[in-house]
Amino acid sequence: MAIHDMPECLGNIALLDVATEKSQEPELPSGFPIRARYLMVGEALKTLLGEDPTGRLINDVYSEDVACEIGRALRKSVDTRAALYYRREFQILRKSFGYDRLILPLRLQGNEIRRILLCIYPLDDNLTSAKQWRGELERLQAMERMEGRMASAWAESLGYTVSPIEETGETSRPGVSGPDNYFDVNDRTG
Repeated sequence: MAIHDMPECLGNIALLDVATEKSQEPELPSGFPIRARYLMVGEALKTLLGEDPTGRLINDVYSEDVACEIGRALRKSVDTRAALYYRREFQILRKSFGYDRLILPLRLQGNEIRRILLCIYPLDDNLTSAKQWRGELERLQAMERMEGRMASAWAESLGYTVSPIEETGETSRPGVSGPDNYFDVNDRTG
């Protein structure tokens, strides 16, 4: 397969160098599933991310929980030696966000998987840049702050004392739904 034979896909693909041996990359966090470094990133993905991650490890580009999710998906594709299709959708205040992701493991020489061809397509044509999705996120956060102020004012109007909520350390966000939904491309039963 030659990437230059797929010009219509070039903007939405990335090529990653991967290795499962932790000793090859000492700066990986403890327990991180795989070492993955971006070798090439299409222009549409750079726009979606808001930066060019070329040459960087995934754990240096994304937050820890996002990098671990990506790492687990890449590791599954490497371990099973199979293509992996993944659709992630988020429902936030009746608005849907998400993307389709295809992970294709590649061999350079011999039997070892050393490269991943990653294809990502946003589900919403209006959310194709970091500026767009960050704007949506800022609006959501503003609405959550307003909701909190209104709830506090309502409680105080009833004579209750409102105290700040302690941090729980949870990584999930209210209103975001959907479990991990992986399935192999060759599995047509699901």
